[in-house]
Amino acid sequence: WQSAMAPINLKRDVPLLAFNFSSAIILISCNKFVFKAGFSFPAILSLFQYCATYSLLEVVARFGIFTPLKAGTMDRQLTILAIVIGLATPISNLSLKYNSVGVYTIAKLLITPAAVAGDYMMRGKQISMVRGAILLFLCSSVLFTGKTDLELNFAGTLIIIAWLPVAVMYKVGWAKAVKERGFETLALMHLITP
Repeated sequence: WQSAMAPINLKRDVPLLAFNFSSAIILISCNKFVFKAGFSFPAILSLFQYCATYSLLEVVARFGIFTPLKAGTMDRQLTILAIVIGLATPISNLSLKYNSVGVYTIAKLLITPAAVAGDYMMRGKQISMVRGAILLFLCSSVLFTGKTDLELNFAGTLIIIAWLPVAVMYKVGWAKAVKERGFETLALMHLITP
């Protein structure tokens, strides 16, 4: 395997990964709590999440953390990416509604190796042995810890099957926009958040 990615910066990447991991756990737990409390509208929950995300991005932009991209930057590829993102979160929330947290987490975890495979098939992009080993370790860890909460059902399984390709298109499209166009993550998020 060849490394086509930037070298790992431990001082930057470890805190970002820890924040990403922690925020994902908190968001999943909050969403599941909302569904268990009787809220049955994943698309509306997604709308609330998009509004909160966009509002926070506006605040961060006003503090000068990033420079927003101009509206004229939108093209066909970014429009498709925005549509994919607009579909991915509601389908993800629907999956969480119909699946146990363990099944949802394992399905969410499958996105990364599927995205790596998709990136390889679509662009010939390979990952380094170190990143492959880390990915294998993380997948094994989630499978091991998630095995206690595996409640499969037909509807939930169908939703996961629909969600995985959309989520892979999201991840690959996002990485392509950031890497090939040089967009900052926050600026791109601000531009295409539905």
